Amino acid sequence: VALVDATARLAQLPRTSRQRRERAELIETELRASLDRARLLTRLREPLLVARAGEKIPFPAIGGLIAIGSQIVAVSHDGLVLATINPRTGDAKRADSHPATNVASPFFTLALDDRSMLLVDDHARAAIINTRDGTAQSAAIEQPPATVRGAALYQSRLYLLREDGSISRHARTAGGFGRGTVWLAADRAVANARALIVAGPVIVSADDGTMATYVAGRRKDLNVIQSVDPPLSGRALLAVASDGETLYLGDPSDGRIIAVRMNGELIGQ
Repeated sequence: VALVDATARLAQLPRTSRQRRERAELIETELRASLDRARLLTRLREPLLVARAGEKIPFPAIGGLIAIGSQIVAVSHDGLVLATINPRTGDAKRADSHPATNVASPFFTLALDDRSMLLVDDHARAAIINTRDGTAQSAAIEQPPATVRGAALYQSRLYLLREDGSISRHARTAGGFGRGTVWLAADRAVANARALIVAGPVIVSADDGTMATYVAGRRKDLNVIQSVDPPLSGRALLAVASDGETLYLGDPSDGRIIAVRMNGELIGQ
């Protein structure tokens, strides 16, 4: 009802004079922000069940999930089976990865392009899988870290979060990814960092809830604890919206999804 009323009000805004136009533009901006927030809260509170593992998805345990184009691709826990899911119908198409990859669970699931995905495990072993037919090939990472705490792809570059909190960036090569350059040194890193997202800004989170964004190498800490009620007992960095302005967090203790702005302001949960 609120969405219908707000939409109707937008259509009635006066635009007959400069003052009215300015006032209308201000009200329109505020209303559109309210509409966006209402739509977001509706999505957060009324989740859509796309498909159940073990029913339409042809394996009981999901090891990774990624959106590629208009499809959702789920990967089995062992990385050997893919399921391409139509989010409108829930129908899933199975594809066995072949030959079998040497990537071990747990692994990071990353969208490489509109038809392939990249799996990277915590020992920096990687594989590229064609999501349409399951064809897989190993992807070499030159001089990889001994342990990978997080991985992200942005503009064909692979970002790896190392155990000391530093981040290396690896350019794409014909056989995988080249020798990494230091994007973030350990002395400017988040202590005990465990998750990484790159969406223009680089976002890092730690086990103790510390979160920071890096833009042009400059660090800015995000504090969302005080604005969330009930308090977060745990958190996981999930995703960043395509506009790069909204950050999604998850609380694994109660299944909540929390949306915050990049400045730490709470949008909804």
